[in-house]
Amino acid sequence: MLVLAGASVNAQTYTNGDWGYTVSNGEATITEYIGGGGVVTIPSSVNGIAVAQVGGGNTPIQGWWLNSQTISSITISQGISRIGKYAFYQSSLASVDIPNSVNSIGEYSFYYCTNLTALRIPNSVVRIDDGALCGLPELTSFTLESPNSSFTYQNGVLFNNDQTLLIVAYPKCLSGATYTIPNTVTSIGVLAFLGCFSSPFYILSSLSSSSFLSSSSSSSASSSASSFSSLYRDWETARKRVV
Repeated sequence: MLVLAGASVNAQTYTNGDWGYTVSNGEATITEYIGGGGVVTIPSSVNGIAVAQVGGGNTPIQGWWLNSQTISSITISQGISRIGKYAFYQSSLASVDIPNSVNSIGEYSFYYCTNLTALRIPNSVVRIDDGALCGLPELTSFTLESPNSSFTYQNGVLFNNDQTLLIVAYPKCLSGATYTIPNTVTSIGVLAFLGCFSSPFYILSSLSSSSFLSSSSSSSASSSASSFSSLYRDWETARKRVV
């Protein structure tokens, strides 16, 4: 087959039951959910092909907006290793079960899942991309499985392992009227404080705006660049709360 320079070849999409998927290198990626919603289990295989990833790129598996408001609970089957970009973006999820086979969580994959109240991250996860776990205003329980060599979680805030990167803070998990960023922190993740500033005030130590403009929520060296505009909005909001 001749492929012209600059041309793109779209992967063929197949269906199996409630799922749309693509196949690459003998592995399937779940790209679409076409079922009736409710309590859903993402299968470990489709048509005999092992599923490696859920979420295929720039579209949530249920599509955008109102189409994403039917799944209440997701169980990701053991063996799936990646949660892709935008996988559950703005979905109606109230609960999700992530197995210890998952090693990466893509950009904005759980962003603004406003019904999600509890989240457990297994210690198999070594990469969390920008905005993946942000915008969860009702989250009251966050569990980071131990032992964990990639991340730490303290007092409602998720960091990378050496606490140089503050990945995300959860407003309902923070205790007290103030929060002091540890002196070890040199950068802040995209939208890390989204929803936190309805509380009276937060102490943000001596970080400068540049600290908000160089971060990424991934523990991997190959992480993507942060969005300047999103980080700037975080900084402008945070700066007004420095005490």
